[in-house]
Amino acid sequence: MKQTNGLRWIGLMVLAAALSGCVSVSPDPLSKPDMKRAAQINVQLGVDYMRQGKRDLAMQKLQKALEQDPDSSQAHTAVALLYWKTGDMDKARDHFDEALDLDSDDPMAANNYGTFLCHQGEPADSVKYFLRAANNPNYSQPEVAWTNAGVCAHKVPDLGRAERYLRKALAVNPQFADALAELASVSLDEKKYLQARAFLQRLSAQGDLDARGLLLGYKIEKAMGDASSARDYARRLKLHFPDSSEAHQLSGTAGS
Repeated sequence: MKQTNGLRWIGLMVLAAALSGCVSVSPDPLSKPDMKRAAQINVQLGVDYMRQGKRDLAMQKLQKALEQDPDSSQAHTAVALLYWKTGDMDKARDHFDEALDLDSDDPMAANNYGTFLCHQGEPADSVKYFLRAANNPNYSQPEVAWTNAGVCAHKVPDLGRAERYLRKALAVNPQFADALAELASVSLDEKKYLQARAFLQRLSAQGDLDARGLLLGYKIEKAMGDASSARDYARRLKLHFPDSSEAHQLSGTAGS
């Protein structure tokens, strides 16, 4: 099972898919439509290089795309993601802002900016961007944005809003693992232990739990007074993920 560690910024794959149908441009001098098309191709190339870890080449292509089409929300979003990956948070923020100024209805840019803000310690400010993405009828993965809203509302913390957003994610996709894991965590913090157990059981039914899920299971069963089940979760966590931060957390606090 894939990891369920919360926030998702899915822009790279979405950008690549969105641009995969681009065609070759005509020779110079390029008309305005051809410049936009050339910029799309360079965004795609930049995204591909970014996914391969070739950041210098990615930046060359993305800067070229911005020269060809300074008003491309997709180009600004891709550049923002690259600056984020390279640790230049001020420039990442500037390009996210520019992307949304150019196209306030771009759900991918909104979701990724929200993720950026939440990672920067601004969870309350991030939620409005996730809601903008989630409520956009053209967004292909609203469950991602709803889950991100729930994760960041949990960080505020605002447990009631977090649960509400996460339930909206499950209304879209009842099997969405990230939402199930986060709802188990939120329910645990709300002291709704039976509910927390039920969400974790739904997650476990999809496959083996990751380290986060096993630690959640330990905490839930311990809170419910089921020492045997708690020990089983602890044993599985230490066995399968001995070097994980969750296993170290368990060793430092649980002592089981």
